[in-house]
Amino acid sequence: MILYFDAISGLAGDMLVASLIDCGVDFEYIKSNISLLKLDVELSVEERFVNGIKAKRFIVNTHSHSHEHGSNSTHHHRTFEDIKKMLIESSLPETVKEMSIRIFEKIALAEAQVHGKAPEDISFHEVGADDSIVDIVAFSLCIDYLKPEEIIFSPLCDGRGFTKSMHGIIPVPAPAVLEIARQNGIPLSTKDIESELITPTGIGIAAAVASSFSQMPNMTIEKIGYGAGTKELPVPNVIRAITGKKNMSFDDDYFEIFANIDDMTGEHLSLALEKIMQSGALDVYFTPIYMKKGRPAYKIGVITKAKNFDNVVYAIFRWTSTIGVRFVKMQRIEMERYEKIIQDNTELRLKISSYEDIKRIKLEFEDIKKLIE
Repeated sequence: MILYFDAISGLAGDMLVASLIDCGVDFEYIKSNISLLKLDVELSVEERFVNGIKAKRFIVNTHSHSHEHGSNSTHHHRTFEDIKKMLIESSLPETVKEMSIRIFEKIALAEAQVHGKAPEDISFHEVGADDSIVDIVAFSLCIDYLKPEEIIFSPLCDGRGFTKSMHGIIPVPAPAVLEIARQNGIPLSTKDIESELITPTGIGIAAAVASSFSQMPNMTIEKIGYGAGTKELPVPNVIRAITGKKNMSFDDDYFEIFANIDDMTGEHLSLALEKIMQSGALDVYFTPIYMKKGRPAYKIGVITKAKNFDNVVYAIFRWTSTIGVRFVKMQRIEMERYEKIIQDNTELRLKISSYEDIKRIKLEFEDIKKLIE
């Protein structure tokens, strides 16, 4: 299953959680696990209509103050180490602990850079409050509930202007938001809306779990969830969570590159194959051919993704004797593939491939070799 977040009006922790509840996550599962943290909070979910779209709001009440995207609440000043200790000592599922800590670490590293401190000494303000802790842990619980194979976010866009923080007035995008984007290579742009659209919690979550920030992939949609914010914006203030199955469709982001070679030894060809594979090629092969005047030769064929095209062509010129290559754009269909470890010592991996109702299972040959050596 693919989980795609369409962040059309920014990114905030509570909106992400709300969209996943609307997408089918059991709210009682979240409540019962959040209670393990022993925080003085009450959780609720409400429906809200945003420009006629039915959406959910995830609300955390702390000491009679409600936490929603854009509102204030009771603040505690906890360090990253305090929060990590709280999570480790809790009875939450291990996967939830690990993801939550990873999210907080992303935020701590950015805050440390902004404030000139060590990450372990960072005292969280907004993010250290009970409600923000709940947002992050609740999101991790949602992912543990859905267990998506891949999480993708749309390209992120913040607003402009200024916003209030515990340190006073700060520019938008907030310094921590910019720093998280920089440290994690997240593409970020701004739009002409005078409001904070992306919170440190929101982009911290994305930095920890996103495989990419791109347009929605070709997928068969199964469920759609809408998470609402509270600010009135010129655009619908919602995040959409979309789950589905990636289609086994033709993909035109591949190239096959060819060259004829008649003046290299077998040893050099073997080295070339190794180096071209290391450059990012998906496959390299040689075909025996006869060229003009009956000269025996080899045709080298290389399959590569478009993003690795330049590196692969460079490697072909660097490690073979050819002075020119030819290439064609190609389409291909892949079976879904994943590995499963079925024995730790000595490691034994199972390679599983599937396509619609077809399933193939094969032991990793290199692991079998280790067992019989």
